[in-house]
Amino acid sequence: MVEDENDLDMIYRDNYRRLFLLGVMDIKSSKKIIVPGHMDLNIDVLEDDDKTRVIAMAHNIIVDCDLIADPEMTIKLFKNTAEAKVLTYKIYSLGVYEKVYESENVVDYHNSYFLNRYLNNWLITLNERGYYLGIISKYV
Repeated sequence: MVEDENDLDMIYRDNYRRLFLLGVMDIKSSKKIIVPGHMDLNIDVLEDDDKTRVIAMAHNIIVDCDLIADPEMTIKLFKNTAEAKVLTYKIYSLGVYEKVYESENVVDYHNSYFLNRYLNNWLITLNERGYYLGIISKYV
């Protein structure tokens, strides 16, 4: 099942916009966003150059005295096209690991659609709960 590519392109752009407004382009290496009553959100910059930025975004939980990122997504932001695309999705506590790219040029389109929609819903929920770096106030 291949979903509408135009829909996926709109999701990529909306995810970029929401991540930009969340403040991920202003993070130098890592940042924790704390919202009282909710799990902390951790964002780490994994790679950064003139064209792209790769981040890891996760909530952390404690399991048997170990701090675990759960869930965790790695996301690639394309600065020139203002798109954000999920690379991986992990839920350590359940043993779930999903990836979008089987290799550099081989895309799992079903996972791409599902995981980028998931990211979009997660970013909407984060905004509704008040997660942002304070540089730009809550956005719509």
